[in-house]
Amino acid sequence: MTMTNSCSTDDALATEANHTLIDELISSVAMGGAKHRLRVLQRITDLFVAGSRRYSGEQISLFDDVLQQLATEVERKARAKLAHQLARMDKAPPKLMRVLAFDNAIDVAGPVLANSPLLSDDDLVENAATKSQKHLYAISQRLKLSQSVTDVLVKRGNRRVVRTVAGNPGARFSLAGYGKLTARAL
Repeated sequence: MTMTNSCSTDDALATEANHTLIDELISSVAMGGAKHRLRVLQRITDLFVAGSRRYSGEQISLFDDVLQQLATEVERKARAKLAHQLARMDKAPPKLMRVLAFDNAIDVAGPVLANSPLLSDDDLVENAATKSQKHLYAISQRLKLSQSVTDVLVKRGNRRVVRTVAGNPGARFSLAGYGKLTARAL
């Protein structure tokens, strides 16, 4: 029982220390200018990418919190670079990837929508139901597309999106989606 209490206390202290570290880092970045924030974002991203395969879930979560905060405070071009760096990573910060996927700027969202293995079908359906045709086109290029995702792409997509989905060998279609696709082809 003492061992369990000791572990719980250690976990609580580690969590508190992580939040303190995040707060200190964010405060430090807030005092700096745009170039300073960009430099810090790039250094933390490089640190994450270099060790991502070895990080625990808790460590990835810490990076997720820090990178999300930093990404909201940098220009679009920097977010796009971040999205390109992380889009194909299996162990990328999951909440950050969702934030980037829902960015209105397609140069930020596009690489994540087309490549990130961390986006769920629900994320893709929500994105496809609410975002631009360029977002839909990025989704249509994924290696695998479920029936629920193709249904939305065929329903909302323009001609370019529908052609891409129809030609995607990894796309699965529901009966209704296939009917809609056929009707649009006529």
